[in-house]
Amino acid sequence: MSYFKRAWLYITRKKVKTLLMLLVLVFMSTAILSGLAVKTSMRKSAEKLERTLFAGVTLQNDIRYTSDQGRGLGTVTNDDINKVLQSKHVKDHVKRMIATVDFKDGELKHLEDESQTKPTVKKATDVVGVNKSEIEGKFRSGALKLIKGRHITEGDKNKVLIHEDLAKRNNLKLGDKLKLTTNTAVVENENKAKKTARPEIVGIFSGKNTKTPASHLELYENIIIGDLGMTRALNSYRSNGKDDVYNDASFFAKQGSNTQSIINDAQKKDIDWQKYQMIKNGSYFAVANSMINGIYKLSNTILGSSIVIMIILLTLILLMWMKERKKELAILMSLGISKGKLLMQYISELLMVFVVGIGVSVLTTKAVVQRVGDHVLQKAQSSSTADLAGQVNVGADADTSVLSKTIDHLTVSIQKMDVAYLALIGIAVIVIAVVLASIPMLKSKPKQLLSEFE
Repeated sequence: MSYFKRAWLYITRKKVKTLLMLLVLVFMSTAILSGLAVKTSMRKSAEKLERTLFAGVTLQNDIRYTSDQGRGLGTVTNDDINKVLQSKHVKDHVKRMIATVDFKDGELKHLEDESQTKPTVKKATDVVGVNKSEIEGKFRSGALKLIKGRHITEGDKNKVLIHEDLAKRNNLKLGDKLKLTTNTAVVENENKAKKTARPEIVGIFSGKNTKTPASHLELYENIIIGDLGMTRALNSYRSNGKDDVYNDASFFAKQGSNTQSIINDAQKKDIDWQKYQMIKNGSYFAVANSMINGIYKLSNTILGSSIVIMIILLTLILLMWMKERKKELAILMSLGISKGKLLMQYISELLMVFVVGIGVSVLTTKAVVQRVGDHVLQKAQSSSTADLAGQVNVGADADTSVLSKTIDHLTVSIQKMDVAYLALIGIAVIVIAVVLASIPMLKSKPKQLLSEFE
């Protein structure tokens, strides 16, 4: 009789033991498959983020050497941006210029307590000038979302996007015009002339602060996004752009290229790298990036601990069962059946049960895996946010709060490859457990085993 047939006869005869082993294997397989599914789903989500949120690199001030810049304003020049654009790996870019203005003919949203706010800035807000608003960080991260109209594009002149609250507060709609005047009371505008712009509203967006703001200047509701020509004029820069000063500039790689290639090309250019730094946008979105690493770590912990527990549990159960099978083992060995074939029989018994266990565990995992994913996501989110809070004092405005942008949802599903990996892991675990549990019995001789029953 073959070892395979003996294995089949044993598991069909010992129904209670087989059922118990099936339950153990299903429980452990569910844990392993959940870990695999969460990890696979996170990898797919990370790949999507890499193409969207994390895409590109940003040229900005190195705050270690430019900490004197007010409210995070930059010193990036057109010359520096053009040097980076010479890289053959750059597909697109967005550059940002801030102009602090007074919205005198309209009403901004204010905090309940603004006793510390100077009268000279009560009407002040920031206009963020961009060449393309659709790929600007606040929109890419989802902090802001266009709900009416269109985005700012290259070539726009005197066009703006405003928040839905600002539009409602001032009875504004698409096509209406604002009156914006340079606020010369703020430090960055002290030596600038007072300029006035009357831009047309071409888009309306939504968005809400995720942290408590310290000033009305940090409120999302007061954000105005405009074209570069308008912010250039409000900042009293020459119309040809030669003396432009930008907050920062982000560059996006062509298909087939990567962000590191852009960085490598830029570092060869005559740019003051003590004054500036170029960072991958994955680092810029610190919490989201940290969450990905945290989810991978937690998934690996689930996998590793499940595998170790499965090996230990199976080995202990098999050790107890082997003691009950001493007589059977002694008789089979006396009949000349090799220890190798006996070992294969024990492995086959568990593998037969495991095949059924895989099918059942797929069903049980489907029932719990999304909750496992939500729990892992929540833990990673809490840990990453706490880590950032301990390292950096992050503001509540839309730009700096991008640092604390989190991954809000992870859709977890079981892939065929996850089941394949489960099968491979299960086979390996079963072989290890059976070998460990069988060592004491297989070391004994048939006569020695039979003597225990005399």
